[in-house]
Amino acid sequence: MPDIEKFNGTGNPTSHVRHIINTLKPMGLNDELIAQLFQRTLTGSALDWFLTLDFTTYKGWQEIANAFINQYAYNVQIEVTTRDLEMLKQKPNESFANFLTRWRKKAAQMKTLPSEEDQVRIVVRNLQPQFLRHIYSQAISTFKCLYATGLQVEDGLNQGLLDNGEVSHKVETSTNTNNDSGITMVRSHHKRKMEFVPLGMKLEDVFHILETTGNLKPLQPKFPSNFAQKVGEYCKYHQVTGHSIEQCGALKNAVQDLIDQGIVDPTKLDC
Repeated sequence: MPDIEKFNGTGNPTSHVRHIINTLKPMGLNDELIAQLFQRTLTGSALDWFLTLDFTTYKGWQEIANAFINQYAYNVQIEVTTRDLEMLKQKPNESFANFLTRWRKKAAQMKTLPSEEDQVRIVVRNLQPQFLRHIYSQAISTFKCLYATGLQVEDGLNQGLLDNGEVSHKVETSTNTNNDSGITMVRSHHKRKMEFVPLGMKLEDVFHILETTGNLKPLQPKFPSNFAQKVGEYCKYHQVTGHSIEQCGALKNAVQDLIDQGIVDPTKLDC
């Protein structure tokens, strides 16, 4: 039996039948033998369906093939739209390669596909946060580049070389000296790493857009004590020299706060 991908009830039944015929006919197999081998190309619910057939009614290959196509014709009657692709998200424990394969398999069912660049953009936006933060800001327009970058990011996450934004839990114990009972008080601090959504452009450009829309405005000039003086570098947000706006942690936090509050959509900053 040649290696034929098994049909599980979710694909195109007509394509499956044609693949079987194109594979087995050149080998000299007649319709009777093809009908006997057909069940070996099925799996899951499709195989369950086949085993319930009344073979006193479906005697020949043509009758079986027609019944099979009619049973699963619904699979190709529902047209896949761009919205369907936008709703197809990476699962929490799904590998990058598996998600990309699953997404492209769904996309292949569309009659008119978006451009490759638009497809890549949809895939990136549907990634889990730990992938999104490392890929979103990169200029990727082809699946070849996306695949290589995604695998590299996944390796970095697995090896601990890249931040995955996990929550850390810190517990402190201290004695409350103002408490007459001398009871040791336990303070629990949940410290969450700040997660910055990739913006896809320079921080200076983001600040200019948000300043124009009135969402942010420059701070009163006051040099932050935690920044080392660096001659020649200027921050438009703090209106001081000492650090560049691209390295301004306060501005990054302010932008992320607007995103977290739903005030700013990072995917529409360049619109």
